[in-house]
Amino acid sequence: MFVGSLGTGKTYAACCFLKIACLSDYTSKYVNMADIVNSLLSSNVDSHEYINKLINVDFLVIDEFDSRWIFPSEKSERIFGSSLEYILRSRFQNHMPTI
Repeated sequence: MFVGSLGTGKTYAACCFLKIACLSDYTSKYVNMADIVNSLLSSNVDSHEYINKLINVDFLVIDEFDSRWIFPSEKSERIFGSSLEYILRSRFQNHMPTI
């Protein structure tokens, strides 16, 4: 996990890890929390398929993961209480790199 203020190089460092993973023939994916929230709430996206893509990629970077996305509502509880927890738990239990 990278923590720091704006402009400290968190995104740059994470993308460098992904570049090395790609060059080593690993699958990798970069998403930000806005992408995840929009995809899980969109009627145009199969959320089960989207979640499986995030779980099964070799290296995953989730950028802009901060408290502005967590607010008390039924939709946010569904996203953070089940979908996002499932993604993170699945990756961590299988020792899959997640930044």
